[in-house]
Amino acid sequence: MSVKIYNFVVLVTCIVILTISMTCQANDLGISIFGFKWQMHCVSKHLLGIRCALCGMTHSFCAMGHGRLAEAFGYHRLGPLLFCFILFQIPYRIHAIALKVRRSLLKKANVYFAVAVGIAIIVNWLVYLGGRVI
Repeated sequence: MSVKIYNFVVLVTCIVILTISMTCQANDLGISIFGFKWQMHCVSKHLLGIRCALCGMTHSFCAMGHGRLAEAFGYHRLGPLLFCFILFQIPYRIHAIALKVRRSLLKKANVYFAVAVGIAIIVNWLVYLGGRVI
């Protein structure tokens, strides 16, 4: 797959995620979109009784999509950070498609941001599970 197509696919995916988060309504019973109610359940939590690293992220994104920052933090403390990362992808991917940037400060910032978010999610999950971070 070419770099341009990859950037386009990531761009469209991020736009879809953000659009869905702005159209969904979330509450403790589940999520509804256009009147259709969907009872969201984490497979890990449901089958094993253990929250996964992203439990509450969908609810957090829905809250962020409606501008409810405090509520978003309540569902998942890293939800707003990941939401901002996905939001950042839109101008970054448009820039990458338009200018065919291969090595730039913006590209390095994107990689560092992605790694930091990934590490933060794993550390958050380990702390939740009772692990100690050295």
